[in-house]
Amino acid sequence: MRAGLQIAVLFLGAHLGAGLPVETARGESGTHSSPCAEAYRDVAENNFRVGRNLESYLGLFSPEFEQEIRRLGPQHHWVDLGAGEGLAVEDYLTHFIKYSAAGPDEQGKARATAISYIVTRQDFTRHEKARLLKGRFFEDIPNEEIGKFDLATDLFGIAAYTPKLDVYLDKVLRLLNEDGSLFIAVGNPGLGGASLLKNEFHTSDGKTLNFVEWFKTIAGIEVIEHKNSMQIRIKDRLLIKVPRLILQSTDRARPPLRVFREIPREGR
Repeated sequence: MRAGLQIAVLFLGAHLGAGLPVETARGESGTHSSPCAEAYRDVAENNFRVGRNLESYLGLFSPEFEQEIRRLGPQHHWVDLGAGEGLAVEDYLTHFIKYSAAGPDEQGKARATAISYIVTRQDFTRHEKARLLKGRFFEDIPNEEIGKFDLATDLFGIAAYTPKLDVYLDKVLRLLNEDGSLFIAVGNPGLGGASLLKNEFHTSDGKTLNFVEWFKTIAGIEVIEHKNSMQIRIKDRLLIKVPRLILQSTDRARPPLRVFREIPREGR
């Protein structure tokens, strides 16, 4: 077993063991691992495409993404969620040309954070505006450590694999600034038709929705559909209340086919 993977599996066992019965977390003989445990174990194995650069983001996300990343200035913050090896963040800070009225403006770029559970490369950029958060699940990283941000991207990253999609979305929306955007890839014809639209959501009122349809049920946000992605903006933060979800099933596809069910929040 590779050293990085061995450390990840040890960390995963501690993470799952803290919140699940030991026999469920370990998946011992005679028991069945929960879908949540299976999903986290899948992430720890890191069998994903992790080398996407900024060009891939510009190609898969809508033209609105390029507009958003070009408008970012030194007062802004971009967070890449499920960043793989962090190539997109590195490309932005070291190769992406940002222009001002006076011409190329390298000093006018935003701070950029790559969040990835496992990073195998040792040469991540040392650019002063770059930051890499690794070795922890996004849900476990304190909000104050991540900080507020103005642009978030998720190209078949955390949104595609987390068993706690409600926790993920609630966290992102709390940290996203009022005029910011979250871009999530939902389809990629270049990956054999990979699509998050195949995910199912069974709502508390008896409906079965796909990935984008479920996001549109959440009050206080605007969901803008693009060809292979969607853009989420905050309309009224006071109205936002992300429904609580439980993962009912998942599989080993890339990305996995997940089935979620809404459950009532405590106190309702």
